[in-house]
Amino acid sequence: ASEYPEALKFCELLGIHQDRKIDFDDWFKEGLCYFMEDQNEKAIACYENALALDPSSFQAMSNMAIGLLRLQRVADSFEMFRKALSMNPNIGPAWLHIGRYYIEHSAEVEGAYEKAVNAFRRAVEIAPHFSESRVVFPLGGVIASVQYIVDDAINVDSTDDDHHLPLNDRWPTKSKQH
Repeated sequence: ASEYPEALKFCELLGIHQDRKIDFDDWFKEGLCYFMEDQNEKAIACYENALALDPSSFQAMSNMAIGLLRLQRVADSFEMFRKALSMNPNIGPAWLHIGRYYIEHSAEVEGAYEKAVNAFRRAVEIAPHFSESRVVFPLGGVIASVQYIVDDAINVDSTDDDHHLPLNDRWPTKSKQH
C-alpha cells in the first residue's frame, strides 16, 4: 500500500513509476504529486533532485519555495523565491510572497516597506487579481489589501495628515485598518 494513494494515481496517469526516475520531468512531476498531498518534505526532496538535473528551472524553484513556506521555513522560502525571480521576473506569486516576507521582517530589513511595496506592485502588474490579496502586519495583526498598500505608497498628497512621515510610519495601525 502506498503512503500517498491519490498522488500515486496521479503519477501513474503521468507515466511516473516509483522505481524509475531518470530525468528532470520524472522528479518534477513526482514533486507535484507530493505537493498535491501536502507532503511538502517529500515534494521538496523531489524538487531538489529535479534542480540537480536542471538548475535553471524556475518552476521547480518556485514550487519548492512554496513547500518551504508551508513548512514555516520562511527565510529559505524567501531565498528560493528570489533565485526563481532572478531567472524569470514574471512569477506573480513569488513577488507576492516576497512582499509579505518584507512586511513580516520589517524590523530586521533596511527599507523593508519600500521593498514590499515594489514587490506588491510587481505582483499586481503580472496578475491584477493579487490586488485583493490580504497582508497581515506583524504588529497588532492589522490586515490590509495589497492594493491599499500600493495606493498608499504612491497616492500621498498634501491633505494627508501623514504625508510627511516615512512610509513605514504611515502604514496601518490598529486604528487604521483597510
